[in-house]
Amino acid sequence: MTDLLCTKCNTVKPLDRFPVVKKGRGGRDWQCRDCKNKYQREYVRKVKQISEEKLMKYFNYKVQMIKYQDKNRFPEHESSLTPKDLLDVYKKYNGICVYSNKKLKPGSKVSIYAKISFDRIDNSLPHEKDNLQLASVFMNMLRADKDHAEFIGYIKSFE
Repeated sequence: MTDLLCTKCNTVKPLDRFPVVKKGRGGRDWQCRDCKNKYQREYVRKVKQISEEKLMKYFNYKVQMIKYQDKNRFPEHESSLTPKDLLDVYKKYNGICVYSNKKLKPGSKVSIYAKISFDRIDNSLPHEKDNLQLASVFMNMLRADKDHAEFIGYIKSFE
């Protein structure tokens, strides 16, 4: 047997185009490598892709929390921040923490090292779209009230 039929693309291909498996036709998979790889790429892309709907739901919650925080810290300021603003900031940084360069995710079951947080660039100003950057919850807590440049220097001292 030198050729096999791929059950996915219904194409007859040489035996070496089929992955070796313990179970299967003559120790070969039912799908060719091309079909397996295509499926794997699509699956990984779907799993890694965070839907915009899920982000907006999470950002709606974050806006409420940020407004509550700013109301206590900056009582004279009326925030105009919206979930769309947070989505724009998220996209601007491609979902990557400015301090750790790690991909961030929304959700309550995500660790603080990978959970989305919006860090104020200038801590003396309230949360507004042009004063926000993407950071993990952990890095945001670690920074606390440190100046942005000072914190960057602090992080680089560990490298």
